Amino acid sequence: MNWLRRHLLSLIAASLLIGLGVSLWLSGPDLGRTLLSLPAWVLPLGFAMIVLGWNVNALRIRLLLAGQGIRTRHAKNLGVVMSTEFAHVATPFGSGAPVTFVYLNQRRGVAPTTSSAVFAVDQLFDMVFFLTTLPLLFVALAGLPERMHVGAQITVMAVLLVTTLLLVSVAIRHYRWLILATARPLHALRLQPSSRRRLARALMRFRLAVVTGLRMPARVLVSIYLLCALHWLLRYGVLFVLIAAFSLTPSFAYVFFVQLVTMGLGQLSFLPGGAGTVEVGFSLLLGPLVPALYLGAVLFSWRLVTFYWYLLAGGVVFAITAGYPLWKRFATRPEDGPSSDPPEHQRGGNE
Repeated sequence: MNWLRRHLLSLIAASLLIGLGVSLWLSGPDLGRTLLSLPAWVLPLGFAMIVLGWNVNALRIRLLLAGQGIRTRHAKNLGVVMSTEFAHVATPFGSGAPVTFVYLNQRRGVAPTTSSAVFAVDQLFDMVFFLTTLPLLFVALAGLPERMHVGAQITVMAVLLVTTLLLVSVAIRHYRWLILATARPLHALRLQPSSRRRLARALMRFRLAVVTGLRMPARVLVSIYLLCALHWLLRYGVLFVLIAAFSLTPSFAYVFFVQLVTMGLGQLSFLPGGAGTVEVGFSLLLGPLVPALYLGAVLFSWRLVTFYWYLLAGGVVFAITAGYPLWKRFATRPEDGPSSDPPEHQRGGNE
């Protein structure tokens, strides 16, 4: 799998070059001087906000796993969160995040279906948070000039979130129909009956774990939602701090909206971190508020904290916790024998 590693490294390098190139194009040769004019405390504060957000997410994961009857330690959960965040920004469409999350939890004794369900419930909380935030954004941004009207964009995002949540609800409630509906395509693919039965059982265990997670006590669910809100306010607050550091007075609601849109656009980019689409969306949406001299510097600083920092700090943790074993598993051919990881039934689910 050396070709896969080289391919991912090439994509990451391309993403870094695009980010730097767009920043230079926006601010020109004054980019370096503008960056040096930032107060010394700004970037450390941004890094600290991201690290605090990772710790908040680790506590979130701990509560979700506790809902499945699995006790975990904060340090281990923090390692899982940082590795998963790295895998998200380092792979196209964030495809590496669920694989890394499931793999690391499996190594500490959590069944793959359970960790997949925990990951899914975690994503559901994110969607619920954004859905409840959109009406507030709509009210807060109602007074913007017509050329910056955001009603249509907020409506589209709300429709997408509601549709996704409805589809998830239908899939959970009518899982038997879903299993039956997939039986014919799987049969057409000539999948063995035993394999189809294992897949159906895995789907039922996944569904049970999701339902178990959503049926936790109300106080726990509220706590997880509040932790989710705190994480996103910290992460999206970084850009607000960076813009304010240049003595500009942006609207927090609009800065939040800009990141919501650009991160959504980033999912359409094949490059890690949404490179290209994120920079374009950022420039178009913040251009009316931030002078061109500062726009490139703000963009570079923002990506430094919310993308490059994820690659650097998260990459170190990923290399320690998952990197070599995961690459080894990818590279192992069937004839090489089974993985050296101990069977799941020989590992405890608690730490």
